[in-house]
Amino acid sequence: MAIVEEQAVCARIETLLRALLKIQMAPILQSELSDDFSRKLFALTGKVPMREIQKRLRCGPNRICNIWARWDELGIITKHGSTYRKVL
Repeated sequence: MAIVEEQAVCARIETLLRALLKIQMAPILQSELSDDFSRKLFALTGKVPMREIQKRLRCGPNRICNIWARWDELGIITKHGSTYRKVL
């Protein structure tokens, strides 16, 4: 199998796995993002530094850290060094 073909196969597998993950995570996301604060926090996660999130959402770091820890346990986000990123 040529390298180009292998890359195409890997890309297809990745696409299918992402689709399956979205289906699997849909009920979790729906329950976790049930309020406006959580939806805004999720939208900002991985894009904006925590201090900026605190300013925009007018909340303390403990509240954000507690939510991020719960989301990390659920597999919605993952920790990368000192920050979090969305799985999807």
